[in-house]
Amino acid sequence: MTRLRSLLSFKLAALHLTASMGRLALTIVAVAVGVSLVVAVQLMNGGVLASFLDTVDGLAGRAGLTIGAGAGFTFSEHVVDRVAGVPGVRLAVPLVRSVAFPDDASGELLTVLGVDLANEAAVRVYHDGDRPEEVVDDLLGFLGQPDSIIVGRQWASSHGLSVGDQAVLVTPTGRRAFTVRGIVEPRGLAATLAGRVVVMDLYAAQRAFTADGQISQIDLVLDPAADMDRVRGAVAAVLPPGLVVDEPAVRRDVI
Repeated sequence: MTRLRSLLSFKLAALHLTASMGRLALTIVAVAVGVSLVVAVQLMNGGVLASFLDTVDGLAGRAGLTIGAGAGFTFSEHVVDRVAGVPGVRLAVPLVRSVAFPDDASGELLTVLGVDLANEAAVRVYHDGDRPEEVVDDLLGFLGQPDSIIVGRQWASSHGLSVGDQAVLVTPTGRRAFTVRGIVEPRGLAATLAGRVVVMDLYAAQRAFTADGQISQIDLVLDPAADMDRVRGAVAAVLPPGLVVDEPAVRRDVI
């Protein structure tokens, strides 16, 4: 009798399972889809965050702090020596930042970046790709000719420009002709701006967009273990009146 009851119980359970097979399958599928969705969302969030931070780094470079005098104002490059010795500052990079437009009535805005191309460490703050001497055939010749520029491949292609061609740009100081002596794959800042960036040597950019010895900003790369607030205070203490040190605006605002 006990064995018969066990068989009947097993049979009833099997019948119940068979009758509910469709609902069981739907439940399993629903759980699997739910788990897959959670994993997909986590992977997507990680990818979006990584892309977002790449964009921030592209716009702001890898600088932890930036020194400036306000939009459109310049200051002496001698300030670089003052801040380079502040504890916690690994690298102080002087920059000339300006804008220009192609002389073709397109109204396309170009970001001009003047950086010391002879200083590879300074260049890598904004571009983590090829070294300057790998982008141009003759780096010394590039530095010795003040009309030399490097442009992004995407922008050069869209305007039919090759190495050796002239690009006429409308600058804040007037219409000027520059010679393309290097074309680079857009990475970092250039990629963020869809290749619409013009790179010049710092001293040539000073002559074309500011004045000899004048720069637009200083970007500071900090030691990994440095306390940003402490370094900011120490840097501010050695700056002349009118200059402000802060996190790069785009990094501060979006993060």
